[in-house]
Amino acid sequence: VFGSNLHDEQIIHIFWSTLFAELFMIFMLSQNENDAFRPIQLAYIGSITALACAVLAKIMKEIFRFGNRKRRRESMFDRAYRARAQKRHREKMDRQMKAALEGESQPPAPVTWNSLLRGRKTAAMLSCDVSADSSVSSEVRKMQIEAAQREEAMARLKVVVRKWKANKELKAKREAEEREAAAAKLKEFAAAKNEAQTYAERRRIERAEAKELRQQAKKKSDDESVVALHSVNRRRRDLADDALHRSKTSPSPPPSPPLAGAGVIPMATESDSACADACTTTPDEAPAATAPAES
Repeated sequence: VFGSNLHDEQIIHIFWSTLFAELFMIFMLSQNENDAFRPIQLAYIGSITALACAVLAKIMKEIFRFGNRKRRRESMFDRAYRARAQKRHREKMDRQMKAALEGESQPPAPVTWNSLLRGRKTAAMLSCDVSADSSVSSEVRKMQIEAAQREEAMARLKVVVRKWKANKELKAKREAEEREAAAAKLKEFAAAKNEAQTYAERRRIERAEAKELRQQAKKKSDDESVVALHSVNRRRRDLADDALHRSKTSPSPPPSPPLAGAGVIPMATESDSACADACTTTPDEAPAATAPAES
């Protein structure tokens, strides 16, 4: 009943419609409760339900097939797009005709993927083997035109692929040369770091290497350059931390002795302290201090 020329959603519509119709007919025809007519009632209900559902499915199938055969009317957007395309084609043909009349050479149109995929009829089809005999049927002529279009598209595609392969090989060669130059620069940096004697020189080489790696990462934007850049920055941080740790843990040198006459007060001696005591004694204390000496 369904056939193979219906859409899936149409078959689903027919199935559910017949199912509900079958349930409705069984409900309406099963109102007799007499046990004597039970077998006859079941056979009658089954045959009537099957026939009615088959008729309903056939009617719905014909309705859907009729709807599928009807061609969809073009929308306003499709008609406007076709009109613009026809206008551009007419303008292009007018320019080519004007250039041919004036004797100017018209440059060939650029080959693009869209023009290859569209497969429109071009002037190159005039040289193809397309029969113009009136005895040839329209189907055969249509097949010949499609074959000519495919042949022209393949010819253009070969040109595009040939240019694309050449550009791809040139690009691969240039990228290989750039990778070799970058690897040579990194090897030079590694050798210079091994030969470095001072911390400042090593830091300068590290900065130059980090700059080179940043340029490579910006140019290639791959994971290897980013990882190498992170490792260089980590080594720089480790070197800075080691230098700071050594400066903190190394013993500080003893302070240099102060110079005389440089604004530093000299330390007092014993004679200076005795003079200071003699100068600070009062007149009452002086005879008491000299009396035992006289006796």
